[in-house]
Amino acid sequence: MSRSGHHERMNLRPSLQHSILAVCGLIAAAMCSDSGDAVAGISPNRFVTPNGITVLVVEQHALPIVHLHATIKAGASQDPADKAGVANLVASLLDEGTTTRSATQIAEEIEFVGGTLSTRTEADYSRASVRVLKKDLTHGAELLADILLHPTFPEREVERVRKQILGQIMSEQDEPATIASKAFHGLVFEGHPYRWPVAGTEATLPPITKDDLLAFYRREYLPNQTILVIVGDLTLEEAKTLVTTHFGGWAQGAPPTRQAGTPKPVTKNVSRLIDKDLTQTTIMLGHVGINRANPDFYAVTVMNYILGAGGFSSRLMDSVRDNQGLAYGIHS
Repeated sequence: MSRSGHHERMNLRPSLQHSILAVCGLIAAAMCSDSGDAVAGISPNRFVTPNGITVLVVEQHALPIVHLHATIKAGASQDPADKAGVANLVASLLDEGTTTRSATQIAEEIEFVGGTLSTRTEADYSRASVRVLKKDLTHGAELLADILLHPTFPEREVERVRKQILGQIMSEQDEPATIASKAFHGLVFEGHPYRWPVAGTEATLPPITKDDLLAFYRREYLPNQTILVIVGDLTLEEAKTLVTTHFGGWAQGAPPTRQAGTPKPVTKNVSRLIDKDLTQTTIMLGHVGINRANPDFYAVTVMNYILGAGGFSSRLMDSVRDNQGLAYGIHS
């Protein structure tokens, strides 16, 4: 599994599916025709609600679509050491039942309006988002608010999703890249939460209880821990009304205490060989990078994209795969 956990409900009626596919084509065409101006033209309006939600609004009126994207500062790095996977399990269960809707009702409602509803967990944050047509915006916002404010984590769904994640973890035992990635993070981030997979492990997932999920949710899912981005066919005033109506009742709480911690320093070259009966070999090299607060962070990010993170356009792929034929794939 990748370094993130992703859960999406994407149920499109045929007519709306065709409309949204057409929308995607128009967006792609606009980006290709004048990508520089498109990026430069993004000017979000920012405001903070009385209960602490930071809201960013970008008006895009070319197409009748609105995307609401909530990011909560609560990722896998906040998992208890002996229960890695709690954050991912919480996010995966947000849309599996609320105080007023069952998992089936949530799925049927997003399907009826032809939208998408998804949740995801990364190392440092979790997020939930909904995308709907403008005419269904009120319903979409209500659904997003409901899964964020009123999840119930039904026991039946907890066990079903847990088994699903454990099945994914088992299947990854035959994926060389995933095996190498897990081993790499364990070596580089020794002593730090980044060392364990976002989804947890076969050992840490089974002991997680519903009480663990509720404790994490109540501690971490707070409006003053949330950034809400709204992009699409609505005005700033409409966005303010929408947020007040659907998220105004979210009770503010005391932000949890963070224990930053630092990985154990890597003071010498370390290598690990994992012998598996597989047809592919994966080689991974690396070390701890620069801090996010480093003024060169974004310059290094751009440099890395050119070097090997840009897919088939990267220099490593061009040289090692295309020109020399030494590997099926290479990236940085």
